[in-house]
Amino acid sequence: MLLSGNLGPLLPNEKRVVDFLRAEWEQDFRITTIQQAADALGLPGEDSLRLRVGRHLAADPGLNSKLERWGPVAFILTEEEKLLARCLQRQGRTTGALPSSQELSEVLGQSTAAVDAGLEILMDLGLLVRQADTCVLAKDFEEQAGALGFNFHTVLLESGERFNVA
Repeated sequence: MLLSGNLGPLLPNEKRVVDFLRAEWEQDFRITTIQQAADALGLPGEDSLRLRVGRHLAADPGLNSKLERWGPVAFILTEEEKLLARCLQRQGRTTGALPSSQELSEVLGQSTAAVDAGLEILMDLGLLVRQADTCVLAKDFEEQAGALGFNFHTVLLESGERFNVA
């Protein structure tokens, strides 16, 4: 899994996201994701921010009991990426072959660009492995997904506040 490695200190916006997450996670049932935190703080939705914060969280799972329980992948992936991972998991189990980006796009109702970006994130996290001219599920795909797997339940309040619950 590519979540390990020395990243150095958090950048200011990354620290803001971690501080926001820690406050959110202190509230009962909230398992706010990195992207939801960045959105709440008005930060651009950059994959690099999500991955750096995710690597920081993975390096310190004792930061919060929710992180320890659910695992970093639950907080790193967006809802769209979780849907993509679930689709790949289902397809990988039933056929052994993963569908093409175009097929995934049609099934998920996402653009092929969004699917390709999601596949890159899943590869970056080590959930998918490139083999020849295709990708396959990593042998420890489900283990890396953590206890929550690729499930989520998002709450959207009238105020616009958005978070996941468990």
